[in-house]
Amino acid sequence: MAGPDNQMTKDVRPKLLIAVVGTGTEIGKTWLVVQLAKEFLSKGLKASARKPAQSFGVSEIGRTDADLLADSTQESPYEVCSKEFWFETPLAPPMAAAELSLMPFVLRDLVDSVKWRGESDIGIVELAGGIRSPQCEDSDALGFVKAIEPDLVILVSDARLGAINSIRSALDSFKVEKYKPKNLIVFLNFFDEKERVQVLNREWLSRKYEISVFTNVMELEGEIEKLLIF
Repeated sequence: MAGPDNQMTKDVRPKLLIAVVGTGTEIGKTWLVVQLAKEFLSKGLKASARKPAQSFGVSEIGRTDADLLADSTQESPYEVCSKEFWFETPLAPPMAAAELSLMPFVLRDLVDSVKWRGESDIGIVELAGGIRSPQCEDSDALGFVKAIEPDLVILVSDARLGAINSIRSALDSFKVEKYKPKNLIVFLNFFDEKERVQVLNREWLSRKYEISVFTNVMELEGEIEKLLIF
C-alpha cells in the first residue's frame, strides 16, 4: 500500500514528516514526541503530532497519548487521533476494536484518517506499541511507516541490558520487509550516564553497526532541524 498514491502524498504534507516507532510498548515514545514538539514550538516552528490509533484503560481517560500530544502541539486531541480510532480497552488497536464489538478497520482507513492543519514545518506520527505491533487488521506499525513514506524514522528503545538485541531485532524487521528509511535515528530513552551497561550499549551500537544513536532530546532536536528544508 506504500507509494505515491497514498493519502499522505496527495494531501497537505508537513515539510518534514517523522515516524516514531518503538522496540516495544511503554518505551516512552509519547514522552519523547511531547518533548520534541515543545522544543520545536519554542523555536517558532509549526509542529503537529498524530497518533493514528490508540487504546487505553479507564484510568487514562483525559490523559491518553492523544491528549498529551495535543497539549504539547496546541491542537485538539481529535486532530491528533481521529475519534473513531479511540479504543477504551488496553489492547492493540484492532484487537481492542474486536473486543469492543466495533467494526474492523484496515491500513487505508488509518492512513486516510491522518490530516494535517495547513502546512506544518514538522509532522510527527507516533505509532502504537512496538514496530511489529498490530495497528489495524492488515498491518503493523512498520506497514504504516512504509505507507506514509516519512523523511525520518526514529526508533525508540530503552538503554538497559537487552537493548542491543531489541534494537537489532527491530532493524532486522526493516530488512525482512525490504524497507530502507530515508533517514534513521535510534533514541535511547531515559539514558543514564552513570549506568555502565547503558554507556557500553550506546558505544556498541554506534561502533559496530554504525547506527546514529542519540540519548539527549536537545541534541536530537538539533539533528532533526538539519533535515528541514525551507
